[in-house]
Amino acid sequence: ASTTSTIMSLLLHMHNNKNSITVYHCEGTANLTEEEAAHEKAFYDALLPVIENQHESGKLFFKAKYDRMLFVLKAANDGERTRDLLFDHPQAMVWCKKYGVVSMGESDVIVLKEPGTDLDHLKRPIYFEKVFTDLKRHSLS
Repeated sequence: ASTTSTIMSLLLHMHNNKNSITVYHCEGTANLTEEEAAHEKAFYDALLPVIENQHESGKLFFKAKYDRMLFVLKAANDGERTRDLLFDHPQAMVWCKKYGVVSMGESDVIVLKEPGTDLDHLKRPIYFEKVFTDLKRHSLS
């Protein structure tokens, strides 16, 4: 890969919003060609205003929220009472009713709870910083 694509693969996506700068570390960008890196940048430039303007309970969220959800779901699975998690995580009950955690290899992932769905067909919510990579992977399969 060229130096340009290597630099682009880091993709520290910066967005200037109301005199503050937010940096998003997008995942899975290590081996992009220059064309793919440009496409990814355009994709996130178009998507970012949409996600930033949606309601907090929107369907697409940032990795920080995904990590909070994963922490709550794992704590609940480990026996912590959901109501004890509410002070720091007001949405804990909603998350525990709607989502579960499944171990996949060495990772724990969030899945939607859908009665009667086998493990091969579970739906996994994704977060902003991973959307491009997941869409690219599924378009190639």
